[in-house]
Amino acid sequence: MGGSCFLRRVIRNCRSIVRQPRDVMRRLILATLLSMAARAAADDAYPKVAPSSGGPPPGWASVSPPTTDQDWRCANYSPDEWRVETGPDDVVLISPAPRRGAITLETTGGRLIGTNHGEFGGTVEWQHSRSSRRSLIINDNPVAFVASEHGIILVAGLAHLGVRRGHLLKLSRSGDESWLASEVLDLGTAPNAAQLVEKDRLLIATTTGVALVDLRTMSKKVLYENPQWYLLYGGSIVQSKSGQIILGKRRAVVSLTAVDSTYREEWWVPSTCRTLRRSSGPLDPCECAGP
Repeated sequence: MGGSCFLRRVIRNCRSIVRQPRDVMRRLILATLLSMAARAAADDAYPKVAPSSGGPPPGWASVSPPTTDQDWRCANYSPDEWRVETGPDDVVLISPAPRRGAITLETTGGRLIGTNHGEFGGTVEWQHSRSSRRSLIINDNPVAFVASEHGIILVAGLAHLGVRRGHLLKLSRSGDESWLASEVLDLGTAPNAAQLVEKDRLLIATTTGVALVDLRTMSKKVLYENPQWYLLYGGSIVQSKSGQIILGKRRAVVSLTAVDSTYREEWWVPSTCRTLRRSSGPLDPCECAGP
């Protein structure tokens, strides 16, 4: 409780300072502190639980995706980014997305470590359990490790400026210390997240949609596309038992519900910020327009 009161004081004091005609750099620093304090205060109440009925959690609202370039731009500049996970009884847990770091997969005798620095490159390495030394397997941009009946699959790729590339690689062990990486499928676009939904089916969130990969044949089927999703980033995807696909993205949690031969897209957002509007301030291009 004391921490929440402190954060409220920080937010109130920062707001009063930011409004004053100060040095631009100082205002930028204070605005950053304000945003961090607001996010920390909001984190107290997470994770949120979306019911198995398929709707948004309490305190959240279902809204339509943006329809104008300005609305998409506001979504792109949103300070909020969400993570989704599957909880018990088929509920979906929603929480603020953590800062992206290394991904790991524990295997017999050690672990695989993936580090992704975006346009600056990335690596996949092997670390033996009896050593701190790492051995390079491949230079790539790792997104997810998938342990399946068909072996360990690395989902990797990059979206930067006009580049959108991605592929699946099979990681095979050769001896006690060596690993081999071989491409098994070209995705044709950049992946953001992946989730094994059945033993032979891998659901992949891409920069502009959702694809389903059959691991037996290493073939891809595009389930849904929205070319504006490249503005939303996002690093998590789950599928409910009913088939609903839910993605954690910037600004919103995106829900895809099957309708005939396609999917209906709706967004879940905090009910206190159903819409965004262009801001008159120089620091934030958009702000909440209220419930």
